[in-house]
Amino acid sequence: MKLLFIFVGIIGCSVIIPIITFKIITFSINTDSDKNIDFESLSKGYYGDYNEHNYFIINTPIVWEQVWNSTFSSQSTIPVINFTTNTIIAVYLGGRVTGGYHIIITRVGETPTNYNVYVTESSPSSTFTGELTPALSAPYHIIKTQKLTKNVSFVVTEYFYSSS
Repeated sequence: MKLLFIFVGIIGCSVIIPIITFKIITFSINTDSDKNIDFESLSKGYYGDYNEHNYFIINTPIVWEQVWNSTFSSQSTIPVINFTTNTIIAVYLGGRVTGGYHIIITRVGETPTNYNVYVTESSPSSTFTGELTPALSAPYHIIKTQKLTKNVSFVVTEYFYSSS
C-alpha cells in the first residue's frame, strides 16, 4: 500500500496586490511489507545446550562450527554450508527451568536497505494455570537462507499465554 501526501503551499504574494499562487507537491511513502526471502530450517528444538538469550548471523565456517557445537554437546553431524551463497541465522531463548517456552523464526524479509528477521518468542504468563514440564529447557531455531549482504534487524514478537 502506498500513501500519497499532498501539500498545498503559498509560493508568492505581494503586499499591494495580493497574488497568490499554489503549487502542489506530492511524494509517497512506501508502506508495502518487505519481500519474503526463502529459508530452510536446519534444526529447531527445546533442549539445546546454548543457555544464553541471543541471536546470531553466521557467515563463516569457523563461527558456524562454534555455534553448532555450543548448541549440541553430543556428537551430531554439522550441516555443510556454502557461505559464498548462504547465511545461517540462529536464535536462542536461553536456559529455562521448565518447558513451555518456544522461539521460532517465522519469516525473513528484504527491504531496499536491510533484511528483517521475524522472531516469535512464547512464554507462559504470570497468570498461567496449566502444568509445565519440570525439565531444563533451552529453545532454539537455526535456519539457512540466501547470503545476506545488507544490515540485519531482528523484529521480535513476545507472546505470553495464560492457559494450556
